[in-house]
Amino acid sequence: MKIETISFNPKPRNQSEILISWGSGETTSLLFNSIYPLQVKEYYERAIYNLFKEKHDIISFDELFGLFSWWFVRHNLIMPLMVATFSNEDRKRIGARIKEIRDEMKLEAKQLSMITGIDAANLSRIEQGKCSAGVDTLAKIANALGYKIDFVKLNNNVMNQLSIHLGKHSDSFEYLQSLSEKEAKSLCSTLNLSIGEKKEVSFWTGGIPELIAVVSFEKKPTGEVIYEIDYSQSTL
Repeated sequence: MKIETISFNPKPRNQSEILISWGSGETTSLLFNSIYPLQVKEYYERAIYNLFKEKHDIISFDELFGLFSWWFVRHNLIMPLMVATFSNEDRKRIGARIKEIRDEMKLEAKQLSMITGIDAANLSRIEQGKCSAGVDTLAKIANALGYKIDFVKLNNNVMNQLSIHLGKHSDSFEYLQSLSEKEAKSLCSTLNLSIGEKKEVSFWTGGIPELIAVVSFEKKPTGEVIYEIDYSQSTL
């Protein structure tokens, strides 16, 4: 996974966003419930580049939430509220749909630009799938066209990585290990996996987030879901 660019954007309600563009065409958005990343851009940028120098063999975008959270906490940086990755196909599909609806309404691009307050050139790039648009921008466009943004359920193979909070950071490590074992066993019966599918789940402490462990689950041909708990990445 090769990084092309890293950019920082302010968001409403004192939130901020880091956008990472990959050489493969995808874009990953890291949303923070703070403007802190904007104040220490160089630290986050350095941390991200160093992460992928060390973890250069990562091939799945599903791993990124737990990975970024663990890495940032390890480097005394706040962890993201959420991580989402969008592909070229997503951008093209969304852009094409916007243009399709606009054409159905016989609404010119300039008119949509005036209604939404989005620069006409940027709107054109969004429709062509040449740039990523944030949720706020997409919401403006959707509202102007008489639509709303909603979540559509995807199949299990494209669901984001889970993150679960257990206990408190002040609890003993032995107690947190026992909670982790109990939670991992419980997840074996609730995770909806296909045969041969693997999934990682990050276990964090509540309150002040510290990584307890990363748990790998896999569904065997027999239908049994097995797990392995890795405590070596713990920040405790």
